[in-house]
Amino acid sequence: MKHLLSIIAALLLSATAHAQLADRPAAIRAETSTCDISRRSTSRPVIGISVNDEARNSVRHPYTRAVELCGGLPVIIPMTDNTEILAELLSLIDGLILIGGDDIDPAYWNEPHHPRLGDLDTLRDVYDMRLLYMAERARMPILGICHGEQIVNVAFGGTLWQDLPSQRGVEHRQKAKDSLGFHDVRLIEGSRIASIMGCETYKTNSFHHQAVRRVADGFRATGISGDGTVEVIEPVDNRPILCVQFHPEISIVRHGNDDMRAIFGWLMDEARKYSENKK
Repeated sequence: MKHLLSIIAALLLSATAHAQLADRPAAIRAETSTCDISRRSTSRPVIGISVNDEARNSVRHPYTRAVELCGGLPVIIPMTDNTEILAELLSLIDGLILIGGDDIDPAYWNEPHHPRLGDLDTLRDVYDMRLLYMAERARMPILGICHGEQIVNVAFGGTLWQDLPSQRGVEHRQKAKDSLGFHDVRLIEGSRIASIMGCETYKTNSFHHQAVRRVADGFRATGISGDGTVEVIEPVDNRPILCVQFHPEISIVRHGNDDMRAIFGWLMDEARKYSENKK
């Protein structure tokens, strides 16, 4: 009898779900009927987001959602080796996010591969560098996150630790839930990141085994963990570039961290200024 009742209940739920889905197209059509796509609204800065895989042009949800929550319009930039296409895409946006990803080939700084070097994606690195150089030359605001920080450092002549555990004896891949901070980062007084965060230290998440080793010329380390690992770099001049080794988008989207919203808020503010200057 119990089995029969469970079958009946499942059938009723299925019928309800089918009925709800049958109503959805009409509801969606009504919802979108008042949207005007003939013109672009100027209220939100357009933020281009790099991708992590040529085959899928993939971006994890927290990146796009964090942009939305902080007042921007996220646009995914598909991976291509066509520089002219990338240039045209960049002309449509107001700010750039370089996201996390695989390891970076140490051949870029004339170093042999370490035995614990992870997966590489040279096409992704070249794509990132093209975006970076063109955006930087146009003084477009750029936020580099994790791999994004590392590629900025390498692109401008810096180097990386290929594997922190074996080369420095420190572990930066947390096993705890991503809602928990993994280590404190000391923010250098007077730096851009300290001004944005409004504090001297902040506990961040950590999901990396490579890290900045020698900081690129024209940049400086402005966030450092307790074991000496570089966690933030930014230009020594006023170029609107900020690079962090941790993941503020995860803290914002999954855990409602208002402090980390300040980093994306900085990008939105700079993107609005950039948009105004383009007019």
